[in-house]
Amino acid sequence: MPSSVDGTGIDVDPKGQQVDDTQINSGIPELDSQISVAETYKVLLDAKSGKAPGFDNIPIFIKHTTVNRTTLLDKIKEFGIGGRFYNAILSLYRNVECCVRVNGFESRWFKVGTALKQGCPLSPILFNLYINDLITAIKDLDIGIEIGNEKISILLYADDVALLAESPEDLQNMLDTVNIWCNNNMLVNCDKSNIVHFRPNKKAVTNFVFKMGTDSLKVVSKCIYLGVLLSEFLDYAVMAKAAALSAGRALGLVISKSKIFGGFQFSTFTKLYDSMVWPVLNYSAAIWGDKEFSCVKAVQNRAMRYFLGVGKYTPNTAINGEMSWIPAKVKQWGTVTRQFCRFKNMTHNRVNKKIFLWAENESSRNCKSSVFRMCKIQWHSGDIGNILFITCTRGG
Repeated sequence: MPSSVDGTGIDVDPKGQQVDDTQINSGIPELDSQISVAETYKVLLDAKSGKAPGFDNIPIFIKHTTVNRTTLLDKIKEFGIGGRFYNAILSLYRNVECCVRVNGFESRWFKVGTALKQGCPLSPILFNLYINDLITAIKDLDIGIEIGNEKISILLYADDVALLAESPEDLQNMLDTVNIWCNNNMLVNCDKSNIVHFRPNKKAVTNFVFKMGTDSLKVVSKCIYLGVLLSEFLDYAVMAKAAALSAGRALGLVISKSKIFGGFQFSTFTKLYDSMVWPVLNYSAAIWGDKEFSCVKAVQNRAMRYFLGVGKYTPNTAINGEMSWIPAKVKQWGTVTRQFCRFKNMTHNRVNKKIFLWAENESSRNCKSSVFRMCKIQWHSGDIGNILFITCTRGG
């Protein structure tokens, strides 16, 4: 697939002169047609065969719905950033050019006057400065999910923003605030922004029509946030199954490489599984890992069966005894235990800590959350309790 590549950057003016801000948004070509699937496929075939793809005749559609650089520079000044450091930031985004590269073939270079650079270490900080006033505006509404004595209304990681509310009306109020804030020339991609109504199984989904300006937002049954699949009923089995599917693909890659090289030694195959498959399978296990899921065990059993060269009807006890791998359930509990100890040692001003303490206080036999199950095992199982005590004492 074609990928965009950042162009050459411009160094800070060696004379230390202030650069004109208007140069930051220099002309972006207006392209009124999209590249079709057939044209893209032809380009890839031509590139694969070694022929020049003829980029001059291919229209490229670029839709800018991200950070406006002029507004960003104004906000940087409001934070008191100026002088040579301001000029250094300005030079990164002056006269930026990009091209499209496919298998070594490059298109003509074109100017880009909006958005932040992908992969630049400074981009997350600049984005945080850009949306800081949005966070303040959302918190000033004094609505959200009550966690102890605090209301959690917005979660942010990089450019992912999640709004939390207890009622449809509160959430719409937040969306209206976001829409007003978007007068900063930053648009929200409504095709990728969805609503999830988290609720018990017996409760019907909301029929409220959510609006972002004049656009309607879809209410969906599940979403992916930071790589974790969240269903409308917060079913841990759905999370585990999604992780197992991804890990299955990673295992398929390891198996294909093994066949190409004529097989691996036991230590090599084990190392590849532990470094390429298990991290994918164990992702988000700190949330659901206190339960056992057959789909998770199936991935590890499949890896062991392939290495031993046995069929699917071979007893699991036999292959586990032959391979002597640590069982998946034990690894999961290790992840859960480490996360539990992190929470115990975390400072009380962290949002994660506040949510953990709230869940710990609210957990009971009527609300058997993962925190409740962890605490029960901690106090009623001497071995687990000792492990937790030693791990927490050592800083987990």
